[in-house]
Amino acid sequence: KIVERVRAGLSLPSDRNLAELALLRAQAAAMKADTRYGVAAARFKELTGVHAPRVEHLGAAAAQLRAPGHGGGDIEHTPAVRAAAAAVDAADARLRLADAERLPSISVGANRALSTGRADATNDRWLGVQLTGSFSLGGLTQYQRAAADAALRASRESLESQRLATRSALEAAEAEAQGAAARRAGYDKLVALSRASRDLYWQEYMLNKRTLTDVVNPERDIFDAEVESINALADGSLARVKAWAAGGALVPQLGAQVAG
Repeated sequence: KIVERVRAGLSLPSDRNLAELALLRAQAAAMKADTRYGVAAARFKELTGVHAPRVEHLGAAAAQLRAPGHGGGDIEHTPAVRAAAAAVDAADARLRLADAERLPSISVGANRALSTGRADATNDRWLGVQLTGSFSLGGLTQYQRAAADAALRASRESLESQRLATRSALEAAEAEAQGAAARRAGYDKLVALSRASRDLYWQEYMLNKRTLTDVVNPERDIFDAEVESINALADGSLARVKAWAAGGALVPQLGAQVAG
C-alpha cells in the first residue's frame, strides 16, 4: 500500500525507503535470532550428545514449570543440607570415640598348665597371668579429642552455612520468578497499547493525517516489547529451574517430564 501511495503521489518517495529500511531491520533481527538458535542447539548437542530435531515452544515449556520444587520451603530435606547434617553426625561420632579412647585400655588374661610327665616341684603345675593395655603418656588422646571437637564445630558451621545458602537460593529464585511475571505482564500491556496506537496511526496515515514514521515507531515498540516479554518468560522459567535445583528436585522433575 505504501508503494501504491508513492506511485499515486499520495505519499512522499522517502516513505518507501523508510518502509524498506524497517523490513531490512526486521530481517536482520530474524537472522540474529536464527544464529543464536544455531549456537544454542550446538551447545545443547555438546552437553548432551543429542541433536534436538525440534524445540518445544517456550510458552508450553513454561506452563510445566508452575512452582518451585523445594517442598514448600522445607530445606532440611534438600540433598545439600542432608549431606551436611550427615557430616555433623559423623563428626559427633568421632568425638564420642575420642572421648572413649581417653581412658586406658586394659585387658587381663590367665591360664593354667598341668604337666603329664614325671611330677616334681618345678614343672608339675604353673599358673600364668597376663596384663596388657594402651597408655598415652604424651597427651595423644587429648590432641585427638581436640581435633575431633574442632571437626564437629566446623561441620556444624558448614551445616548452618549450607542451610543459609539453600534458603537464599530458594528465596532469590522465587523473587526472580515473581519479578519476571510482573515484567511480562507490563510488557504485554505495552504490546497491546502499541498495537492499538499503530493501527490508529496507520488509518490516519492512509488519510494523510500522520507520517509513516508515526506508524513505524509503534511497530518497533511492539517488537522490542515482545522481545522483552519473551525474555521475561524465559527468566521466570529459569528461576523455577534454579529453585528445583536448589531444592534437589530437578532430576526427579526431569524424570517425571520424560516419563510423562
